[in-house]
Amino acid sequence: MNAVIIDDNKNNRGLLRTLVEEYSPEVIICGEAADITEGQRLLDQQNVDLVFLDIELKDGNGLDLLKKAKGDFVTIVTTSYKEYAFDAYQEGIIDYLIKPIEIDRLISAINRASILLNTQLHINSPSHQASSTPDTILISERNNSIFIRTEDVIYLEADGKYTNIICSGDRRFVSSQNLKEFELSLGNLFIRVHHSYIVNLKYCASFNKGEHMLNTIQGYSIPVSLRKKDVLLSRFPQF
Repeated sequence: MNAVIIDDNKNNRGLLRTLVEEYSPEVIICGEAADITEGQRLLDQQNVDLVFLDIELKDGNGLDLLKKAKGDFVTIVTTSYKEYAFDAYQEGIIDYLIKPIEIDRLISAINRASILLNTQLHINSPSHQASSTPDTILISERNNSIFIRTEDVIYLEADGKYTNIICSGDRRFVSSQNLKEFELSLGNLFIRVHHSYIVNLKYCASFNKGEHMLNTIQGYSIPVSLRKKDVLLSRFPQF
């Protein structure tokens, strides 16, 4: 993975580079930036997979960079401030690390980044795209009809004849459609891991084989049935 560090403190950049090089040698730090302007230039010039991003930078809020930056990179926030966590997760980051950074948390975040990037490669392959996923799905919720972005859906849970839909930003919806209807319409971006659960592949982080529990990037734990275990492992051989 090619990575860049965007942080206005030179010492913090140096320390993070040292930790990454020592504990995650598969990550190559290909550049550093001290502010949003430099960070934008770096992202435009480099082929970046992973961004380590500070929040409070010299020329603004680091999250502003995510809103306008283009690319398929994933982001790990590294900051001294806890209050931006909700906004950061709304922008699709995969982890929010508070300084001083704990080594175990850093390694775990990088591992999730690797899994997510490998999943994106699979999703973008021609064989995967043969079964396309709609950009939005229509949810019939009581007397309302709501469109939500498919990529925001973390997982779906059967609830009798209804379906609970859990989305990023801790948003939850209840649909009058059953789970089977969603399974037929969602395409290969999603996988049914249990008779009661469908999961978005891009949010899968790890699998506890002993407990048959799939863990998402956001920290949800979802049961995996014995029948669906092999299907899951075929999509994520690293598990």
